[in-house]
Amino acid sequence: MQGIKKHTKDIVLFCLAAKEAYYQDKILNSKNSVKELWKTFSPMINPSKIKRTEEIKKLIADNNTVTEGPKIANTFNSYFCEVGKSLAANVKEVKTS
Repeated sequence: MQGIKKHTKDIVLFCLAAKEAYYQDKILNSKNSVKELWKTFSPMINPSKIKRTEEIKKLIADNNTVTEGPKIANTFNSYFCEVGKSLAANVKEVKTS
């Protein structure tokens, strides 16, 4: 058990040293650019604002399964182009006095 604890401690220390070296390098390479510094530190300061994207691998629309990227994009495009018309057709007209 002592061996595992020592190796774990060594790995943690190695990771911390690597992280420190990484950020020191980032700071040195972006010291003349505030924008680059913000790119480096923003995820650490406010991690909830990190943009996460997920690739859509499969989409079912009108009982059809779509798996190819361009076809998935076109399916979404068609849907969003038509949804406004569809919703507008279902809205009752209100007479104003």
